[in-house]
Amino acid sequence: MLTGLQRISNYTTLLRQVLVNVEETRVVKRKAYFDSRDPVNALVTIGIGFNIDTVSKNLRYVLEEMGVYNLPSEIDPTKTAQEVIKEAIDSVVTTFDPDLQSALDNALQQHFSVALGATAEFAITEPQAYNILDKIINDKKYGLNGERSLDDRLRANGIDVAALEGTKEYLVLT
Repeated sequence: MLTGLQRISNYTTLLRQVLVNVEETRVVKRKAYFDSRDPVNALVTIGIGFNIDTVSKNLRYVLEEMGVYNLPSEIDPTKTAQEVIKEAIDSVVTTFDPDLQSALDNALQQHFSVALGATAEFAITEPQAYNILDKIINDKKYGLNGERSLDDRLRANGIDVAALEGTKEYLVLT
């Protein structure tokens, strides 16, 4: 039985603060960037460290927030926004963030100018970053694609989830 736990009223706010503070600069990054200067291991990320390079679900959430998820390219309707953006990411041969941003901006402007405008940029706002974060947390909390949820894993280890939810301890696990 869990004892000494206190529920926190600002759970979501506190969770967001913890995750933003994990980031090196302690801010939500609006534009895509490489998480490393090592060309072998660098991953393209955005927001609060959302890997959009190798985690397709994160890219999906970003494109949903930008309003282009699953849209066909205006110049090649056989390609979706996901494919266009992934090709743009893969085309960057340096780990120089401005090169990456330029490739992503150009991809949006060339393939989605009607939907987004001719000066569209690949960027998200802070509220959009938090919407994406909430989706990622829910994926972990409730399970996705056959993965066991956090709550299921806790219950399997004999932990009273109802007593734990909304506490600082649960926040850390999330």
